[in-house]
Amino acid sequence: MTTGIICEYNPMHRGHEEMIKKLRAGGTDTVVCLMSGSFVQRGEPAIADKYGRAAAAVRSGADVVLELPFPWSCGSARYFAAAGIYILNALGVKNIAFGSECADAAMLRAAAEAAPEDIRTDTAATGAAAGYFAALNERLGGASRLMPNDILGVEYIRAARVLGTGTDFTVVRREGAGFNDIDPDADIPSASALRTAVREGRLPHGLCDASAEMLRDAAKNGGAPADMSALGSAVLYRFRTAGSAALSEYAECGGGVSGRLCHAAETNGTLADMMAAAATKKYTDARLRRAVIFAMTETRKSDLDALPAYVTLLAVNGRGRKFLSDARRSAALPVLTRPSDARTAESAGARRQSELLLASESLYSLTLPVPRAAGDFMRRSPLCLQNND
Repeated sequence: MTTGIICEYNPMHRGHEEMIKKLRAGGTDTVVCLMSGSFVQRGEPAIADKYGRAAAAVRSGADVVLELPFPWSCGSARYFAAAGIYILNALGVKNIAFGSECADAAMLRAAAEAAPEDIRTDTAATGAAAGYFAALNERLGGASRLMPNDILGVEYIRAARVLGTGTDFTVVRREGAGFNDIDPDADIPSASALRTAVREGRLPHGLCDASAEMLRDAAKNGGAPADMSALGSAVLYRFRTAGSAALSEYAECGGGVSGRLCHAAETNGTLADMMAAAATKKYTDARLRRAVIFAMTETRKSDLDALPAYVTLLAVNGRGRKFLSDARRSAALPVLTRPSDARTAESAGARRQSELLLASESLYSLTLPVPRAAGDFMRRSPLCLQNND
């Protein structure tokens, strides 16, 4: 059996590694990971580049790591889930596993069915994600509370239903520290705690071995940790000069968001102060960070509403190559090993996706301790292991 995992691995830790082991024990032969590229759902740059994170994943149990591309990797749960489900289905992956705090598949399916567009329009589309999740819990009767990974699972199930993919889901109980737990030394810490520790120069034992080695090497070479604050001057200039009307055309920037960000940029001197000044209960930190990234890359809502036109290979082992060989015979989506190939594709959708990728990679390269050339990651090649280890 082939099982897909939609993930960020930002960074990969022992909890992620344990999930793959559980899937193997449950009968999975091939693990196909669809991993966020350079920007993640929180509206932040990934702590290390996607090729390094993908290599760590293959060395920690995955067989194939493909890129969940920008801008969907940086989108809200709705877009993140829809792109992930679409790509894996296009490659013939009909079973998808995800971690869940409740691990109650029936309740998650019920929540997906109780998520009509009227709730999404009244709350989530205006930025009040908390209100959307509260409404879901209310529809469920309040017997159980949906937590962050539960909610993403609901979006996966809902996306599969909307897209008509017929996807089966394997729900794995999430173990270890809570989503926002700040102790990096827990047996299975949260990814948030691990990122904080890495930025402080530590490599806690909760990292899987391959991640720790990758981050150690990347730090030596100026390739980690990436930090959003490095974009401070560029972001402040953009929001001080472009004008709120023009910026409102970009994804997540409507509904008054661009105006708040522009005013905050004009009255503050650092990115951190700008974001703090713009934040409200309605406009969450993640929403504002995504708005900034989309404005900097000129990403429009229509780009998020579109579906991916291709997918890029980041890392693979022997078993993974067999999967790709079989999948490519009937795949509804091209799998590229060189992302630059999409720039000359016949499909307008592929060319637009490639334009946004280059814009995002140019931005990401500036968040690294030692900034790189704008097209550096466009010239990278996937890691190809000869065996299955």
